[in-house]
Amino acid sequence: MNEIELLVSFFKRAMPSVAAGGSIIVTLFEGDPYTLWNIRDLARHSGLQVERSFKFQASAYPGYHHARTFGVVKSKTGQPSAGWKGEDRPARSYIFVRKGEEPRNLTSNSKRKRDETSSDDDEDD
Repeated sequence: MNEIELLVSFFKRAMPSVAAGGSIIVTLFEGDPYTLWNIRDLARHSGLQVERSFKFQASAYPGYHHARTFGVVKSKTGQPSAGWKGEDRPARSYIFVRKGEEPRNLTSNSKRKRDETSSDDDEDD
């Protein structure tokens, strides 16, 4: 199964678990091959729409560290390599909701106009 098939399968299987007003958040690195997957269209075909997207800030999640898909890269001495840090790569988080739905607000303080809360700087929405 390739990455695109994996994302489509994930969206289709997640749909029954998304409560009314709920959302799914997916974060991908920016750039090839991730942007070539066109995650917005993959989700759209599964009955979802992008509510908003924003630049992922690893520092906003204390204790977060990127884990490589293929495991830890080790140096010639067998120690974990510090040559590449996933946290330093630009990434984007996408918040998906069911088509035609708005996400529910979890607190009354978070209720604002959509334009004020959206930090989506994509131009294709």
